[in-house]
Amino acid sequence: MLKMTKQEKKKMHSEITFYQESNWKAVKQFIHQNWRANHPICQKELFDWQHKGFGYKKGEVSPLLLLSDGEIVGFRGVIPGLYQIPTKKGQMKIVKGGSAPLWLVKKEFRGMPAIRMYEKILQLFPVTTASGINVNTAMKFHKKHGFKVLNGLHRYILPLNTEGYQKLLFKRVELDEIREWMTRGFRSSAEVSPSTKPDAKKIAELWEKVSFPDKIFSLYRNSEFWEWRYINSKGFNYLFFGDPEVDGIIVARIEKVISKNFERLDGDKIFRIIEFIPGFGFSENMHKDKETLNLLTGVLQWATNCGCLMADFQCSSKRFEKILDLAGFRDQNQFLNKPIFSIPTLFQPLKYDAAPINAAFRVGLHDDFISKINWNDTYLVKSESDQDRPNI
Repeated sequence: MLKMTKQEKKKMHSEITFYQESNWKAVKQFIHQNWRANHPICQKELFDWQHKGFGYKKGEVSPLLLLSDGEIVGFRGVIPGLYQIPTKKGQMKIVKGGSAPLWLVKKEFRGMPAIRMYEKILQLFPVTTASGINVNTAMKFHKKHGFKVLNGLHRYILPLNTEGYQKLLFKRVELDEIREWMTRGFRSSAEVSPSTKPDAKKIAELWEKVSFPDKIFSLYRNSEFWEWRYINSKGFNYLFFGDPEVDGIIVARIEKVISKNFERLDGDKIFRIIEFIPGFGFSENMHKDKETLNLLTGVLQWATNCGCLMADFQCSSKRFEKILDLAGFRDQNQFLNKPIFSIPTLFQPLKYDAAPINAAFRVGLHDDFISKINWNDTYLVKSESDQDRPNI
């Protein structure tokens, strides 16, 4: 009989536990050494906020740690949440679930111990979503375990400043071509400024009112969600536009370019629309609602006046395409090879060749209807999982 090596014995005795406060220093060091030194997520305030999530009691679930002889050899981020699921009976079911953003395992433990960490997530969450997935590692497991996969969120983009947008482009484009694009969209004469005190309860009521009738699969955006994810964010200062009782809500932020390689762009401003909740509902006829269109174009006017060079919005559904088209947006995914769409994928730090934000979801409930959910009936945006938090 062959004898096991010490390393094989360590693998046999590895265990999975939940993260606790007492683990913080060791977790920080593990991330520092095995992913990236001094990543913002190593700031405890940001780490605690991101993994708090919503819909669960404090301490009910937390990131997973893989231990071997008391040493951390693996980490799996966990962001708990509530999800709304359309069922074949026409009802919307609210279910506990979550996303698992960061999966780090020491090289010598990337066999069965790492797989056990993955399977533990599926046991914890009957509904699981993922975004920004590594196509060479985690994506293979997602596909094997029945996740529905979208290779990239639809990224709708719009120039707000002719010369500024030209400066952003990796390939040369004449100003007249950019001007022609900018004049094709409807513009509101009335600027819409951000709210000073967003009302999470009213926004949650709007969300349920407009998303439930159209059977949208998504995070259940109750008042706790809005408070946690945006109003009390430890990552960014999010801006709320609109009236939830009249025209809908847009959540956005201004992002400053950070770049040492393209110093001419360093400090320039980009307008990122993160959430777009139309007052008319998620029907593809939302573009016929003048109040929602005026909200969108009024917000864009505000961003233009603030000096933003361009705007973008990313979403898993194409239901927004018509109303965004009226405002002048185009889906970058459809024109990737055209020079006028050669804008950066990331702005902090600025990168032109980063992979688009992919997405996946899995619903482990026994209902035939769930398997028929298509991407147009989903609402996953840039802030899904850990995708909209500081990276630098």
